[in-house]
Amino acid sequence: MRFPKKIRRPLDHYAERELRFHLVFNSHPEVGAFAETLRDAIWGAVLIERECGRVELFAACLMPDHLHLLLRPDSADVIRFVNAGSRGQRAWRGTTVTVAAPGSRACGTAPSARPPISTAPWNTSSRTR
Repeated sequence: MRFPKKIRRPLDHYAERELRFHLVFNSHPEVGAFAETLRDAIWGAVLIERECGRVELFAACLMPDHLHLLLRPDSADVIRFVNAGSRGQRAWRGTTVTVAAPGSRACGTAPSARPPISTAPWNTSSRTR
């Protein structure tokens, strides 16, 4: 499969606080839908990133085989945020995910007081593929 050429803005644009970004992280095509344990780990990583304060998360939606994030840069630019997530790339191929706890050295700062986010799991039992 051939993909179109990626067009990027200058890197400094990805650090502008007034911009909002919609990011989509897809599973590897050979993996398909995420296993329940992987979904839990991905959602946990989203919640921890939100607490770490590197980005301001406005919305997150975990689907069976991909993740949507609506965010803006906070203490890191979006490229660094995505690259940090790419280090867990093996997770998207079916192996484990390791995330940092809020307030840990990986976060770099103490967790911030952010409004609550819904942690209700997505119910897949009534859906068929």
